[in-house]
Formats: sequence, C-alpha cells, structure tokens
Amino acid sequence: MLPGDIPALHPPGLPAIEAEDRAWSYGELDHLANRFARHFLAAGLARGDRASLLMGSDGWLAGAYFGAFRAGVVANPVNNRLTPEEIAYILEHAGSRCLVFSEEYAAVVAKTLPLLKDPPAVLAIASGSGNAALAGLPDAPVDAAAPEPGDGALLIYTSGTTGKPKGVLLTLANVMAGIGYVAGAFEMKPGARTLCVMPLFHTNGLMFSTLPFLLTGGTVVLKKRFSASNFWNQCREARVATTSVSPTILAMLLEHADGAPPASDIRLDYIKVASAPTPVELAQRFEERFGAGLLLETYGLTETTAINVMNPLRGPRKHGSIGRALAPQEARIVDEVRNALPPGEAGEIEIRGATVMRGYFRDPENTARALQPDGWLRTGDV
Repeated sequence: MLPGDIPALHPPGLPAIEAEDRAWSYGELDHLANRFARHFLAAGLARGDRASLLMGSDGWLAGAYFGAFRAGVVANPVNNRLTPEEIAYILEHAGSRCLVFSEEYAAVVAKTLPLLKDPPAVLAIASGSGNAALAGLPDAPVDAAAPEPGDGALLIYTSGTTGKPKGVLLTLANVMAGIGYVAGAFEMKPGARTLCVMPLFHTNGLMFSTLPFLLTGGTVVLKKRFSASNFWNQCREARVATTSVSPTILAMLLEHADGAPPASDIRLDYIKVASAPTPVELAQRFEERFGAGLLLETYGLTETTAINVMNPLRGPRKHGSIGRALAPQEARIVDEVRNALPPGEAGEIEIRGATVMRGYFRDPENTARALQPDGWLRTGDV
C-alpha cells in the first residue's frame, strides 16, 4: 500500500475531514484526489515532477496531496507565511511545474510569478467551491503506471534560519513507514477524532494530525489558524480526544487560562507536543492548570518524515525528555567523531530507519554531510 491509496481504504460515507468551509467524507476525498491526479497529468507533469501547494489547511489541500501521490508527482507544500521573494526561491529551486493555491493567497502569487524565470502552470482554488475546471474532471482513478515506493512523495523546505532553505525529499516509502509507525504507537482506531491546529505545510500537522488518522479511518478537524481564546471550545464542540501543538501554543494557552474551563472539564486523552523543546517549567505549569499527564512530548525532523522518538502513550512520562526511539527506528547519541556515548553524556542525536529522507534536493554536499554510509542521519541536535 502507498499513501495515495488511503482515501479508498475506508467506507465512502465515513467522515474524513471537517474543515472550516465544509466537511469531506472518505468517498468525497477519494474522488477529489482522483481529480487532482488527473489535473497534474493533464498539465503535463511526469513522475517525479514537482507540484507546489500554497494553501490553507482544508480538504482541498488534503486532496491535492493524495492526488499528487497517486499521479507519482512530488508534492511541494509551501509555507503560506512566506514573502513573494521567499516563495519564488522555493519554486525556482524545486523546478515546480504546477502551483495550486487558495484564493486567499492570490495577491502573494500575483507578486511571486513575475519573479520567476519559468513560471509554473497555476490552479486557483476558491474557498468552498473549489475550481470549475477541476470539478469537470472525471473522479475515476487515473489510468497511469502506479508509483513505486522509492518514488519521491514530498519536497519540504526547511526554515532557512541559517541561509537558504534546504529541500528535504521524502519518498512514498518514507511517508508510509512514518505514518504507519505513528498510527501504531498512538493506537489510532477507526472513528477517532483529532483537532489539527498546526499547518499542513509542516510535518507536525501533516505527519501526525492528518495522514496517520486518515490511514486508520479517523476524522481530522482542521483549523486554518490556532486561536488561544477558542481552542478549548473547539475541542469540546468538535468532540475530539486528541490534538497536537507546539510549546509556543502551550504558553499562549496559559496566557488565556482565565477564560479556559476547569481541568476537570477537559476531556482530551493527550496533547502531543513537538516542533521545539518544551521547557520543564512550562510543561509543569501547563499540567498544573489543565490536568496532570495531559502532555506527551515527541521528537522528529522533516528529514526523518515523522515522529522518531516519543514518551510512552501509556505509562509514566518525563517532562524535559523526548522519550525513547519509536521502534523499529533507532536513535543514539554520539560525540564529534560519531562514537556512541554512554547515558548521561551530551552529544549529537542520530536517527536510523525507514523514515530517513532520500536526501536534500539538488544539494549533494549537505546530503553527504547528513546521511552517513552506515545509514545514520546526523541531526545536528544536541
């Protein structure tokens, strides 16, 4: 099985995505994925070509991801908070052949396209109604050679805080392994409901809150933006049992704690925390206010697809710790010359397993620096 198969795995009437503009059943998501796949192929994209996605978190973006997977096209999610110059760099470096964008980003796209030497074909998606040309395409599966597990699936660019962003190329096998490990570790089951407030252009929102839940027949409640004042009401109204956030969001929720419900009224099984280290003091204050044992800290990188290390779903968790390696992945701590260090010593984290990226796109130097001949990935994290 490959990621593109996911929408067709479940009964078509089951709810898959509840977005702000509309809800999508698994059947509707399956048909949307087929239409996107047909669009990419009709636009002349071949296996391995890149399609960039500049969109908010909704069912249209999920359909575009699945359509790209089915067509053998590499989906390139673009951070929708970037400037036209930053977006132009990514589109040029990725060699994007197609740009799908939500109407809310039409102005930034209009400023970006003139900056490109070879602008891609564009497809605008209107909120709620989508696109007439897309809607006119057949919703039956595409008649094309099936993608292979080693084909590229995602090209996600890093933040670029120390220079130009690097493009992380993940394969279909990477994606399937990552979401499969996560679904198993979190014991996800059909009918599970989760709230996603993290953006789908980032691995936290995509590889935890969305694809694993859809793999197992759950329902993803998508919000385009996090709202500290509405968060707890959204959890209650959407009847979710889980969510995933960053430490920054934890701090914002504490700032708005006066308007939050009492801890006894919070019905979440857990709040997964990732994307940055969670200070011990912050975690302690959060659980004192909102409920003991609520937080579940994890660790992963864009370069390693999904969660690689996590605190246990069941059993005691430790604030300030990212937990243990999520099997069958491996994690270790090494010194400057990559000798494994004993417990208690500080060193660099290395990860090995089926989730490790193919490499940095069009960047052999950084790829060779990160990917070691013995299969370990140097993370650069202490």
